[in-house]
Amino acid sequence: MATHIGVGFNNNDDVFKAAREATISAITRLNQKSNDVDLAIVFASIEFSNAKAIRGINSVINARNLIGSSGAGVITHFGIERRGIAVMLISSDEIQFISSLQKPLSQNDLFEAGQNLATDCLERAKSAQRNMFIMFSDARIANPTDILSGLKAKLGRSFPIFGSFATDNFCFKNSLVFYNNSVYADAAVGLLICSRTLHFGKDSKHGWVPLGRMHEVTSSSGNIIEKIDNQPAFKVYEEYFDQAKKELQDNVLSHIAILYPLGMYLEAEKEYLLRNVLSLKADGSLFCQADVPQNSQIKLMMGTKDKCIAASTQAIWSAADQVRTKKIIFALMFNSLSRLKLLGRTIDDEFLSIKQQFENIPFMGIFSFAEISPLKALDYMGESYIHNESFLALTFAT
Repeated sequence: MATHIGVGFNNNDDVFKAAREATISAITRLNQKSNDVDLAIVFASIEFSNAKAIRGINSVINARNLIGSSGAGVITHFGIERRGIAVMLISSDEIQFISSLQKPLSQNDLFEAGQNLATDCLERAKSAQRNMFIMFSDARIANPTDILSGLKAKLGRSFPIFGSFATDNFCFKNSLVFYNNSVYADAAVGLLICSRTLHFGKDSKHGWVPLGRMHEVTSSSGNIIEKIDNQPAFKVYEEYFDQAKKELQDNVLSHIAILYPLGMYLEAEKEYLLRNVLSLKADGSLFCQADVPQNSQIKLMMGTKDKCIAASTQAIWSAADQVRTKKIIFALMFNSLSRLKLLGRTIDDEFLSIKQQFENIPFMGIFSFAEISPLKALDYMGESYIHNESFLALTFAT
C-alpha cells in the first residue's frame, strides 16, 4: 500500500501553459507510469482561476477528483507567490477521496447547501472510515457560518472540518472554486477523506493581541453586530480611531479592520477567536465575516508582525508534532490574506518556518478570505469554527 504526492507551480503569462507546466511538474514527482490520479488540488491567484487553467491541467492528467480555490497568493516549495497556479496531485491505494459541488449558493438556503454537500459525499462513502472533510467556498455569501452549520448537522458536531473561503487579489470582486472540469463562482466544493491508515495533525493560530478594555455584544443577529455595550456597534472603533466610521464605510475589509479585528474571548480556549469587520451599515451595525453571538465578550485586537510570525511558526510545529510517531506524507496550509497584507515583505520570514519544517515533504498553501478549523478545548468537543486572520496548518501522515 502506498500514497504518492507531487506538487508543481508555474506563473507563465499564458494561463493554459502555466497550468499544464505546473501539472507536468507535479506528475513527474509522482514517479508513476500512469497519468491517472485520485485527487488534484488546485490553488491559484485570480488571474489563473479560469477555464484555460482547467483545460491545461486536464490535458496532462485524468483526475478522479479535482478541487481547489482562488486566492490572494499561493505557497509552495518555490516560495510565496502573489501570481500563479499550484497543483498537488495524489495517487493512493490507501486513501479514498469523495468530492461534491453545491451551486448556486445565492439562490439556496446556505444551511441546506452545507447539508447537501455533506450528504452527497457521505452516501458515496458507504462504510468507509471517515477522517475529515475539507471545503472551499465562495466567500461572497450572506453568512458563511450557515453553510458550515449545515455541514456539521450532517457530519456531526465533533467531526473535523477544515477549509477556506476563496478570494482574489484584494479587489473582493471574484471568489472562485475549482471542481473537476470547470471553475465556479457562487459555489462550494467539498472533499471527504476516508482511510484506515491516515493520521493528521492540525493547528490554527493568529498572533493578534487584545487592545483596551473588554466589551459586551448586547445585540446581534448572525454575523451582524447591532449593539456593543448598548451603543451602536461601530462606536467601539470610534473609541480608539477618529476616522473609523469613514474608513469602515468606504472600504471592504479596510486597513483598520485588518489591523484591528474584533476578538471574541473563548474562556475554555484561553484565546480570542477573530472576526473581521467587512463593512459598516447605515444604522451603525457592523457586518462581520462570521457569527458573533449575543452576550459575547469582545475586545479590539492588534496585529504585529513578530507575533503573527511566531503564531504561524507555532501552528506549523504543533501540526507536525501531533503526528511525530508517523511519517508525514504531505501538508496543506490555509493562510489569511489579512496576514499577507500585514506582514508585507516579512511574509518571507513566515515562509522560512514552513520550509524548515517541511523541507522534504510535499506541501501547498493558499491565502484565503477566511479559514475553517476545529477548536481544541474539551468544552468545544472539537467543533469546527470559522477563523479570520489565522494560519491553519494540516499535516497528513501514515
